[in-house]
Amino acid sequence: RFGSNVPIILLGLLDFSHMPFLPFPLCSVAGWRSRTLQKEMEKTVERRSLERTITIAQMPDVDTILNNTKHPLLKNADIEDGEKLEIDDFFADDGFHPAKYGTIMLGNLLSQTYKEIKDNC
Repeated sequence: RFGSNVPIILLGLLDFSHMPFLPFPLCSVAGWRSRTLQKEMEKTVERRSLERTITIAQMPDVDTILNNTKHPLLKNADIEDGEKLEIDDFFADDGFHPAKYGTIMLGNLLSQTYKEIKDNC
């Protein structure tokens, strides 16, 4: 069991309606469910954050990332100028697990969130 001074970082849920491995209409149902779970996680964190430091590292909207190759979460991603990103650029061949730009983005998001927590302590 961790002490109450150890910060907890939860990774926010992606909107599953954008997941490449899910066919329509399953992606719509899974998207609705992931948004519902995200809201429940936010409520739980809000209640529990009175007891300890709990933060949700939230992924930006998919369109925000796909339309901005200079997004801070894509630093160190070695994206060529003018390159157009697609959702498949962020996932492994199974269409579910992060790979390529997805792992870079997750690492940057978690390190940025950790830095924000440490700066506010």
